[in-house]
Amino acid sequence: MIGRRMVVGVGAVVVGAAACTSGTDPVAQGQVVQIVDITTSAHAASTDTIKVAFSYVTSPCDTGAALEVRDENGSDYAGMRFTARSHPVEQGCVLSSMAMHSVVYAIPPIHFAPMRLIFSEPDGNDTVRVVGP
Repeated sequence: MIGRRMVVGVGAVVVGAAACTSGTDPVAQGQVVQIVDITTSAHAASTDTIKVAFSYVTSPCDTGAALEVRDENGSDYAGMRFTARSHPVEQGCVLSSMAMHSVVYAIPPIHFAPMRLIFSEPDGNDTVRVVGP
């Protein structure tokens, strides 16, 4: 029980810190970066766990890569949106290789079925996967 309280407490601190930045400031939000190697569960009923894995690429001189996960429910679908953001340093960076961040995310039951998983892309053309029953 103590472990669960600690996780909830740490989560509250992270959410509180994130709330202190301006959500409308483009510099604070960073730039959307490419999501690659997306894999998801092929099928999942509302009582199954949906497993999502992907990677995103940032500059090695990034001052803060961040992954946003939020509910994205429209009038005709239910789903989740994944957005990877980067805060690259423009000056003084001599490194040339990119940094790969791997993510494994589990959506526990009970969730909608089918569920639309939306991956934000830098060019504005989102990548979409639908996991159905």
